[in-house]
Amino acid sequence: IWSMWCSVSRISVQGTTPRVSSSYVSALCHQRRRGVPNSVVCMPIRQVTNKPSKNKQTKNATKTKTTTITATPTSTTITTTTATPKNKKPSTLANKRSSQMKKLNSQKKYQQTLELWSSIEGQIPLDQNLLHNLLEAYNALQLLPSMGLIFEEARAAGVVPSLASYEILLTAHAKSGNLVEAEKLYADALSLKIIPSLATHNILLRMYHMYDGIASLRNFYQKLVDHHKPDAVTLKTMMEAYAKYGYARGVFFFFRKMKLEGFIHDRYSYQTIALMHAKSGDVTQALSFLEHLSDRFHISQNEKQNILLQIRANSGDSQKASEVYSELKQSGSLITEPSYAALIRLYSKLEQPEKCHSIFFEGKAAGHDFNTSTYGTMINVFSQSGMEAEAESLFEEMLTKGLTPNKVVYTIMISMYSKLGNVSLAEKYFYEMREKGALPDKITYNTVINMYAQLGDLPRVEYLCEEMESHGLSLDRVTFNVILNMYSKFGDVGNAETLFEEMKLRNKSPNAITYNTMIRMYSNLGRPDLAEDAFLAMRNAGIPANVVSYSVMVNMYARLGDIERVDHYFQEMLAKGIKPNEVVYTTLISMNAKAGNVEETERLFAEMMKKGLRPDAVTFTVLLDFYASRGKLSQIKPALHEMIKKGAKSNSVTYALIDLFTKQGNTGNLREFLEEKGITPTIVTYTVLIEIYAKQGNVFAAEALFDEMQSNGLRPDLETYHVMVQLYARSGDAEEVEDLVRRMTEVDKITPDYGFYEMLLYFYTKNVVVEKAEEIFNYFVQNDFTLTERTYKLMFYMYGRVGDVPQSEGFFQQMMAVGIRPDVRCYHTIIHLYVKNNNLRAGIALFEQMIADGVVPDGIIFELLILAFVNSNMSAERKLEKVESLFHLLQNYDVVPTRHTLYGLVKFYAQLGDLEKADWAYKELFACGYRPDHPSISRMFHMYVRVGMSQEAEDVFKQMKKQGMSPTQSVFEGMMYIYLSRQDFPSALRLAELADGKVLKLKGVLNNSLQNYLRSKEGVEYSSNQE
Repeated sequence: IWSMWCSVSRISVQGTTPRVSSSYVSALCHQRRRGVPNSVVCMPIRQVTNKPSKNKQTKNATKTKTTTITATPTSTTITTTTATPKNKKPSTLANKRSSQMKKLNSQKKYQQTLELWSSIEGQIPLDQNLLHNLLEAYNALQLLPSMGLIFEEARAAGVVPSLASYEILLTAHAKSGNLVEAEKLYADALSLKIIPSLATHNILLRMYHMYDGIASLRNFYQKLVDHHKPDAVTLKTMMEAYAKYGYARGVFFFFRKMKLEGFIHDRYSYQTIALMHAKSGDVTQALSFLEHLSDRFHISQNEKQNILLQIRANSGDSQKASEVYSELKQSGSLITEPSYAALIRLYSKLEQPEKCHSIFFEGKAAGHDFNTSTYGTMINVFSQSGMEAEAESLFEEMLTKGLTPNKVVYTIMISMYSKLGNVSLAEKYFYEMREKGALPDKITYNTVINMYAQLGDLPRVEYLCEEMESHGLSLDRVTFNVILNMYSKFGDVGNAETLFEEMKLRNKSPNAITYNTMIRMYSNLGRPDLAEDAFLAMRNAGIPANVVSYSVMVNMYARLGDIERVDHYFQEMLAKGIKPNEVVYTTLISMNAKAGNVEETERLFAEMMKKGLRPDAVTFTVLLDFYASRGKLSQIKPALHEMIKKGAKSNSVTYALIDLFTKQGNTGNLREFLEEKGITPTIVTYTVLIEIYAKQGNVFAAEALFDEMQSNGLRPDLETYHVMVQLYARSGDAEEVEDLVRRMTEVDKITPDYGFYEMLLYFYTKNVVVEKAEEIFNYFVQNDFTLTERTYKLMFYMYGRVGDVPQSEGFFQQMMAVGIRPDVRCYHTIIHLYVKNNNLRAGIALFEQMIADGVVPDGIIFELLILAFVNSNMSAERKLEKVESLFHLLQNYDVVPTRHTLYGLVKFYAQLGDLEKADWAYKELFACGYRPDHPSISRMFHMYVRVGMSQEAEDVFKQMKKQGMSPTQSVFEGMMYIYLSRQDFPSALRLAELADGKVLKLKGVLNNSLQNYLRSKEGVEYSSNQE
């Protein structure tokens, strides 16, 4: 309070006792909190000195209210003493002071009025007259915050303001554009049965015309009509408002009404009606009114040419508008601000941003000050052109010029930052517009709801819907479609179908957008049957399928590889006269590119460009990939040049370039290239770049980009979090996964979609975190999600890995019950469980069911069952029957046996002593391209040795050494036996060296023969016990 007091007072603190009321200090505090500058709230304070008063002291005089401030640098003490005159009645004093203030106001001495009030404040209560005089003074000095404060103080004290007081404050709020306060004040007046005058109603009507939408304007016009008969100003304001919003019928109605009421139209009324006829397409009538205007009001040739230019621009005739514009420039005539504004609107609708820019800056150079509407159009042009910095700069320029942005401008800014994914800035403008008195309308709310819907932030979507309805704005079809699109995007079929039915109950009949959203949802889920049903329901509802409907159907069947259905819908589309859009062409280009149809791919792309369709990111990515994969790198630069030339948005260029750079392995220079080309990174850019680093396993680079995007004011969306969580999941960092999911849901309030949860489910099932996996699965069930085949299988495989037979069986039966056909891996998982738990009978029963269901067993399933029989406790004859039966079945299915199957057969036949079959199984290993394992090769060696097939045994021994296997002692002894039996003593000695310290136990005869050989060669005698 001390610092505020020093900053606003005009007196020296030392040696003075300023008179100040506590209510005034409160007002200062209140206004400072609101951010009102000191210069605005400065109120002169009358000094009270120690000099005797000019008025003589009388015996009836008493002490007056004084406030003494004792100040130190650190503290302030305020002491107040109050008394009222003994013989002077407050009402009499109030009337006297009120008369003095009225006189001062009539003399335009408003500052002295406030000085007088500051001297008596607290001595006499506020009354109706005092309030009116104070409001008049504050209004003259443009102290609107002080007006509001004194008015609130009076109302709190029970003062009923006069009609004049209400009108002063209403007019002030209207001029400042504070629609919120004006509406509150108007409602307060009506509650006291105080009806503002027609003039005040007209001022408020113009405020609605300038700052609000047509719906609010209509409502207020009806209130005006309830209390007053409209005058010329009223009707003209309504006519101008309808013209502003392009409602031709409303303009014509009020033009005729003015005529019927006997009001004389001025030249601007005729000009408005002429331009409105042009806008509605009736150029002949517009030109007729222009001639009437020229004859009646004798306007100059220059004025006539400017109005003609506006008529041509409003009618959408760019060629004739350009001709008039050129004539005006060549003749050196003045081009008016409305003419420039009309041309800007024209080229904005024609999506020619370059012309909008040049005309706008030319108009500014000519000294024109454009209004809020024109600035709004240009901000929208910059926003749509991807020139966000220029749009922001223009918005700031509006403020510096003293223009108050209306709800349309704010909505454009919110929409721009919403599309960029910059939630913080979008929220900033959303809350700022309400503070500035520009109340959001349905379009604004739907824009913000759509932003949060795209993020999957369901709590905020629900909150905004409730807020919207609390402000008297009912949820319209657009709102329902936005929320439906959110459910569709995240695969929440249950809520999407419920909302679809709720629309019908609320009499918000589903339109083409609604049905297309449902069709797209079913298409994305891979359910062509449901998509077909929705497509048929749309027709039955009397809503013709449009280009979006057909593009979704064509794209769906292209992804499914059903060329016949693609052609069916494409031909049906053409037969109905529906022109294919970018999505259809991109789908056909992609389909032909994948099939390698070079000529057809290039023909479709050329046809697409010829028809004026603008390729998007997907189109160019397909095309660039097509050229790159076929080594036609020379075609890439022209394609990129064409892409930018055709006005592709920065996101499209970014997508295509990222895809190309990534496939060429040149991601290092990608960001530099984007900066060089002036492509501003958006949330999409960052997300794709993070994904590239994630795929490379570069956690550090991905984390750095994730932090950078947030420091640049871009809030991660669901896709960004998906990529980051998946990165940590791949690296097995469970702690980071949990932390990031918590931050996404609790801090950024983003609701995960089905795909996100399924990714988490994959992580938990892979790492066998059973509790977390079950938690996610139960969440799916409780929220009526349509469970995918992958979800069932992830749970099924997890229970299989932990050996939980009942749970595995339960999920297997659930899959069958919901129509999911188990694949061979599912059968493998559960058969493995049965075999592992010695339930071979159940395994064989499931194997037979698998064959009956038309699922061909793979080598792993045959391996499981054959080895199960080999290792079982059955009799040898029974084992042989089962094993050979299964192996014959494997051959009938033309399945290649696994190496472990053949290892098992070698062992089995070796145990049976069946050399012929063991030899066949051993040789089958080489025929299948397998390498024998140590037990198999050892078994075959010993079988050959036992039956005297020394050469085959020696071949096996050499093969063992060739494969780097270390022979066992029994193999060495067997080989030594073969060499000594042949009397091949040198080979036997070499084998002894290979034995490398192994003790080779030789039978007596073999030992004696070796000793005799050594004695004859070296004269050395060996005992039978020596190595």
